[in-house]
Amino acid sequence: MQADALAQLGAILGRHTPVDPEPGVLALLRHVMADLASDGISLMCASRKAIGRELKVQELLDGWRILAQYAPPCLGRSTPEEMAKREQEYYALAMKMGELDPMTRWAIDSAGQHRVLRAADLPSQEPLNAHWLTTEFLEMLGIGDRLVSAHHVDADNEVYVVVDRALGQPDYSVDDAARLLDYLHLIGPVCTCLMLELGAIPADAKLLSQRETKLVRALLSGARESEIAQQWEMTEPSLHAAVVRVYKKLGVNSRAALAARWLNPTGVRGTPVQRGD
Repeated sequence: MQADALAQLGAILGRHTPVDPEPGVLALLRHVMADLASDGISLMCASRKAIGRELKVQELLDGWRILAQYAPPCLGRSTPEEMAKREQEYYALAMKMGELDPMTRWAIDSAGQHRVLRAADLPSQEPLNAHWLTTEFLEMLGIGDRLVSAHHVDADNEVYVVVDRALGQPDYSVDDAARLLDYLHLIGPVCTCLMLELGAIPADAKLLSQRETKLVRALLSGARESEIAQQWEMTEPSLHAAVVRVYKKLGVNSRAALAARWLNPTGVRGTPVQRGD
C-alpha cells in the first residue's frame, strides 16, 4: 500500500474511531473503493453470538448471522432502502436455490483468519460465471467481477467486505486482492467499534483512545520512550506510565508482542491471499 494511501486511511480511522464509527466506516469504504477502482463495496458485520437486544438479522450457515450492513452509494444502490431490497432479493434467491453462493460459503467455512478470495480463484468445480449468483443476481445489477473478504474479529465475530466491478471492466488481479488484504489488517479498530455498538462484543471491552493509538504508532516506529516524551513535551515517567497502560489494555509486555497484537488484533496471523488448488 502506498504511503500516501496509508496516511489517508489512518486519518479516516483516527477521526472517526471510536467516537463515531458508522460515518468512519463509510468514509473507509469509499477510500477502498476508489483505490481498487471498484464500482461497489459493502461491509457486513457477522456474528454467531446471542445478542442481548433485538436486531433484524439474516441467518447464514453454522450459526452465523448478518447483524448490520454498510455501503456508500454505488451501482444504483443509492439509499439504505435500496440496499436492503437488494439484500433481501439475494437471500430470497439463495433460499429458492437451497444454498448460499460459493463465495459466501467460502467466507463462512474459512472463518478464523483475515482472508480474500477472487472469483477467478474460487475452489469450486462449477465456474462462477455459470452459477446462479452471476446469471441471476450479479449480472442483473451490472456487476462483472467480485472480491469477497473477511476481517477476523474473534471466534464469534467477523466482518465481511465485498467489492464489485461493473460489467465490461477488467477482472480483479492478484495484486488487487493483496491490497484488499492489507486493508483488512488495518480496519480492526473500526470493526471492533461496530461490533461493540451492535452488542456482539461485551461493553466492557477496552479500546485505545486516539492518543493511545498515536502512542502505539510512535512505539512501533522504533522511537525510544525518551524521544517520544521529548517530542510530546512529557516527562519520561509519565510517558512510561502511558506505555504501561497501553500494554495492559492489549495484554502484551514487549514491543515485539505489541507489533504482533497491533497488526493482528485477534492473535491469528493473516495469510497471503488464498488461491484455489
